Amino acid sequence: MKEFDIGETVRAHYNSGTYIGKIKEDRGERMLVEVLAVDKHPLQGDIHNYNQIEGVFFHERKALALHEKANIKKGSHPPI
Repeated sequence: MKEFDIGETVRAHYNSGTYIGKIKEDRGERMLVEVLAVDKHPLQGDIHNYNQIEGVFFHERKALALHEKANIKKGSHPPI
């Protein structure tokens, strides 16, 4: 697992969205990231049955807000 530095800016994946954020805290297998920008909005619609239009359940996922903090798994989050 790659080591991250506090204050480093990274691209992080969370709930099917991608965010640009700053690392605030190391929490073992996770890291606390403060959101600075949305790189890719989370997926909308029936996330379990793509391309179906009959009898589906719609999932609305809002993007994380500016300065919102998220507990994100460490992985291949490249520095910016």
